[in-house]
Amino acid sequence: MQEDDQPVAGINYTKVTDYTTFDAEYALVGSDIVIHLFQPFDKKHPPRFWQDRVATILDRFAQQFWRAQYPRLKAAYTEELDSWWLRACGFADQGDPEARIHKFLMGLDDEVEKARVPGGYQGQ
Repeated sequence: MQEDDQPVAGINYTKVTDYTTFDAEYALVGSDIVIHLFQPFDKKHPPRFWQDRVATILDRFAQQFWRAQYPRLKAAYTEELDSWWLRACGFADQGDPEARIHKFLMGLDDEVEKARVPGGYQGQ
């Protein structure tokens, strides 16, 4: 067996369903934090909101929260899973990463919730 043929260990994600605007899972991968956001099964957002407005909110809030930009922060929409993916590079080695993840998710949930109400977040 060649080195390239060796199996890759799966990532063990911790699922979180405590938030009102998304479900999440996260993992610590080396020195990075990887987060996936999913629409809650019982509270689907309209596609334009989930794909467009959440992108703007996630981008702005992640940069503010982590005090970083690309390439330390990377995000992408995954069409097959209708989910958002975020990688915060180098943040798993600082302090209590799980506490920071939960604080990030709580703040992001608040921002997305504000955008759902009439007159809420305008994408600025």
